[in-house]
Amino acid sequence: MYFCRVMKIPFTYPFRTVIIANGAFPRHPVPLSFLCEASRIICCDGATKALLDYGLKPNFIVGDLDSLSLELKCRYSHCLQHDIDQDTNDLTKTVKFCTENQWNEITILGATGKREDHSLGNISL
Repeated sequence: MYFCRVMKIPFTYPFRTVIIANGAFPRHPVPLSFLCEASRIICCDGATKALLDYGLKPNFIVGDLDSLSLELKCRYSHCLQHDIDQDTNDLTKTVKFCTENQWNEITILGATGKREDHSLGNISL
């Protein structure tokens, strides 16, 4: 069980699937409320540690898994989705995984704020 450190914000939209990309982890109460109210949390592999540090666990971890420690690979082996395609970034792989599972109501958090080349790719997605 986790403790969500934000107050609940009344929205009418059901934030079913939240993707956490490996950009800046959200700090504002609005995106954090999306995260805390999600039906499922899908992490790009590099964002897993930040999500765990916040106190939440991913339902799935998607990517080429190059940013995931061996310890986390072992602990979350049951929910890893390894995609070796080097022509797409981890956020694209994660969105593809969600749409393949017909999870089409997606909120993406952490898509910007670190590397500019990744931010531009993520925005274009």
